[in-house]
Amino acid sequence: MIVLTETHLREGQSSIFKNPLVDLRKKVGYAERARGGLMILAEEAHRTETQVIYQDPDNNYAIIRYRELVIAAAYLAPSLDDDCISEFVERAVSIAEDYGNDLIIVGDLNARVGSLAQDIRFNRRGRILITLLQEKDLILHRPEVGRWTCTNWMGNSVVDHVIGNGAALSEYEIVPDCLGGSDHRPLLFGVNTGEEPQKNLLGGS
Repeated sequence: MIVLTETHLREGQSSIFKNPLVDLRKKVGYAERARGGLMILAEEAHRTETQVIYQDPDNNYAIIRYRELVIAAAYLAPSLDDDCISEFVERAVSIAEDYGNDLIIVGDLNARVGSLAQDIRFNRRGRILITLLQEKDLILHRPEVGRWTCTNWMGNSVVDHVIGNGAALSEYEIVPDCLGGSDHRPLLFGVNTGEEPQKNLLGGS
C-alpha cells in the first residue's frame, strides 16, 4: 500500500496512478497553484479486503480499514490551525476502537516533537501531538534506519510520522533518496496483518 501526501493535483487533473483507493484534492482557483492533496493506492489483490471508512470533508485526511487494521493517513498543511491534529488523531482512535482494530496513523503532520522523533525542535502542533500520544496511549515509532524526513533550504526536520496503538511494525526506514524531486523522504515499513508483513510506503510531497 502506498500513501502519497501533498500531491498538488487539481480537480480533474490526470494522474499516472489509476484507480486510487483514495484521491483527495484541494479546490483552488483557476490561476492558483494546486496545493495539498492525499492519495492512497492499494494492489488490486488487496482491494477486496480494504474499505474507505471516512474522508475528511476538507480533504486533509482519510481513514481506511484493511483486514483487522485501521489506517489513518493525512497531509496537515502548516497553514491549518494547529488543533487540526487533535481532530484527526481523535477521530482515528475512535474509529479503531469502534472496530476493535489496531491503528496505524501515517502522514505529513507538520508536527515537530523534538527528541521524541530524533528532531532538534518542537512546534505547537508537535506539543499537541505529544499530549495526544499520552492521552490516547499511542506510540510514535522511530525508524531503524534514517532520521530526517524533510530536508530543504531551511534545514532538516522530522514532520512525517508513523504512530500506532500496538500494531507490530518491521523494517521501518526513512529512504535517503527523495521521491520525484520532493524535499520529503519516503517512509517504508512493514505491518503484521496476520500473514507475511506487508510493506507500506508513505511518500513525500
